[in-house]
Amino acid sequence: MKRLFSFPAAIMAAWLVAPPCAARLAVESFHFPLPSPPRPPTIDGREWLIYELHLTNFNREPLRITRLDVLADGLDVLQSFAGDDLVQRISLAAVMRAETQPVLPGERAIVYLELPVELKRSTRWLRHRVGYQIDSSSEVREVVGGEEQILAWPRLDVG
Repeated sequence: MKRLFSFPAAIMAAWLVAPPCAARLAVESFHFPLPSPPRPPTIDGREWLIYELHLTNFNREPLRITRLDVLADGLDVLQSFAGDDLVQRISLAAVMRAETQPVLPGERAIVYLELPVELKRSTRWLRHRVGYQIDSSSEVREVVGGEEQILAWPRLDVG
C-alpha cells in the first residue's frame, strides 16, 4: 500500500515543480514579421534579396539585438550580421532617439536587409535567428522566426 501512495506523490511533485522550471526558460522576446515577402530582383546581373525585418519587443525589459542570421529553408545560413554591420541596419519605428539599442518594451526595430545571394531555385523559405540580451543580463539568448516564403522567381531586372 505504501508504494501506491509514493508513486502518485512523485508524479504530483514532478508536475508541481515542472511549470516554474519551464517558465524560467521561456522568455518573451521579439515578434518579427516581414511586412512583405522578399522577391529576388536581378541588379547588374546578380540576384539579391532586399527586404525589411520588423522586430517588436514584447518583453517587459529592454532587449539588445546582438546578432541576426538569415537562414534558407532549414538552418543553412545565408548571411550573418553582428556588431557595427548590424547596428547600421537598424532603425526604430516612430521613436525619436539617436541610439537604436536597446529596443525598449513595445518598441519596433526595423532591420534593413540586402543580401547578394546565389540561391538555388529550390530555395523557397527564409527564416531568421535573432541573438539578443536582456539589457540587465550578459546572457545571450536566441529566437528563431520571421519565416516567409520567397515569392516566385519571375524575372525582375534592374540596371
